[in-house]
Amino acid sequence: MILSDGDFEFFFSMYDAAIEVIPEKEKLQYATDVVDVMLDHGFELKHHVKELSDHCEYLAQAIDAHFEQQEEDEDIFEEWNEDEIEEWD
Repeated sequence: MILSDGDFEFFFSMYDAAIEVIPEKEKLQYATDVVDVMLDHGFELKHHVKELSDHCEYLAQAIDAHFEQQEEDEDIFEEWNEDEIEEWD
């Protein structure tokens, strides 16, 4: 799902209202949860990395962590496939 400018305005308004009342030590977890919910609902983060990252340092960290985990998962999957192929040879 691609977000319009109006969608971003709405999302950032809600996000900002919530993040203000969240204790400092829990803000990164909240941003991570927001990113997870966005992914669960079909948002295409790759198309919105700049807008989201520029808006909030916690969103930037959560998005970076998501893509790092995604890369690690792909590496593990590739290694698993290589092992499986070797077993079948």
